[in-house]
Amino acid sequence: MPFASVVTVAPSVLVATAFSPMDFCLGGTMAVTRTALESIGGFGAISSYLADDQMLGKLVHGQGRRVELCPYVIELVTSDANIRELWDHEIRWARTIHTAQPWGFSFSFITYALPLALGYALVAGNPPLVAAVLGGAVALRISLHYAARWALGIRTRDCAWLIPVRDVFGLAVWVAHFFGRGVRWRGLDYNVDGQGRLHEV
Repeated sequence: MPFASVVTVAPSVLVATAFSPMDFCLGGTMAVTRTALESIGGFGAISSYLADDQMLGKLVHGQGRRVELCPYVIELVTSDANIRELWDHEIRWARTIHTAQPWGFSFSFITYALPLALGYALVAGNPPLVAAVLGGAVALRISLHYAARWALGIRTRDCAWLIPVRDVFGLAVWVAHFFGRGVRWRGLDYNVDGQGRLHEV
């Protein structure tokens, strides 16, 4: 993913599984046995949900079956033709995650330390403290970026200057996702109800 950060998804999954048994699926690569799929009513049971991958794991887990995280890293490349497509894509991701974990995602803004530190720098009147806060946020964010790349075995060339752009964009998406229930999926517009189900506009 040329613009998406490698440090957003994997750490969140690891934190979630550290506190409770895994009861969700996610991503573009999932595997389920036919028996398990039939036990939840087939694909029809999840087809109307925005977070269909999460519901797959939830329903299978609800049948008393075990959901496991694959120990291998699956490379998935996505591309958007322009900034509007990228915005729509990430708004859909944000609203998908919100339907799956509303409380957790609502407070996830605290993970955007760099843009929050930049905002603090603009309003604070204490230069030494501003320098310490901003310098610490930059150092930690860059360290996290390269630690994640090393842990996931990513060897492609990256653009470190995009890190603050990525984070400011991500925080903007987080704010904007609260204002509406619409998503765009494969050229069609949908609204998402309170249960996370899609309704075509």
